[in-house]
Amino acid sequence: MVGGVKTEAELLEAWRAGDRAAGQALFSRYFQPIRLFFVNKIEGSPSDLVQETFMACIKGRDRIHEGGDFRAYLFGVAYRVLRVHLRSKYRAELDLGTASMQDLAPSAVTLILKSEQTRLLAQALRILPVDLQVVMELRYWEQMNSSEIAQVLGISASTVRYHLRQGRSQLADAIRQLAKNPKVLESTLGDIEGWAQQIRDLLRSSHD
Repeated sequence: MVGGVKTEAELLEAWRAGDRAAGQALFSRYFQPIRLFFVNKIEGSPSDLVQETFMACIKGRDRIHEGGDFRAYLFGVAYRVLRVHLRSKYRAELDLGTASMQDLAPSAVTLILKSEQTRLLAQALRILPVDLQVVMELRYWEQMNSSEIAQVLGISASTVRYHLRQGRSQLADAIRQLAKNPKVLESTLGDIEGWAQQIRDLLRSSHD
């Protein structure tokens, strides 16, 4: 406990012991990050998928390894919920390593963003294959390192590092493809992480 605020490990231990308030504290802490995980990858409101993620977490809470990373576990659940949702909505054999949200739902962008740069970046992320989009958004929006992203996706850290290199290259190409204003293009490419943080901060402060 730091300054009276319980750590995630302490909250998880208390939750496992039957403290419902500790579980609620964990969910309150992660409601907006999990909502943000879904919001640029589906059509419409993410509320049902957010709820499904937390319900699955409740059912599987005893499978979280002692001393494990609760955040990585929770985002891993969200990733599996997303995968099932997309395959049930579009096609069972959907390959998230090649299909992009731009392919699946080209007119589904509903984000209300203030600047041309943030709108351009959000749209460019949807051009990436879904799995690459997940990797890049976990890196930019959650600031996860390769090991944490590896836990979420169930792959090796070295594979994540390869995906990050691929993702940065493909994202830059997508931004160039979409940009109509040379100044906006230059500004967006010059500070992708900064514009990504602006998207994160705006969406985390908003509601459905």
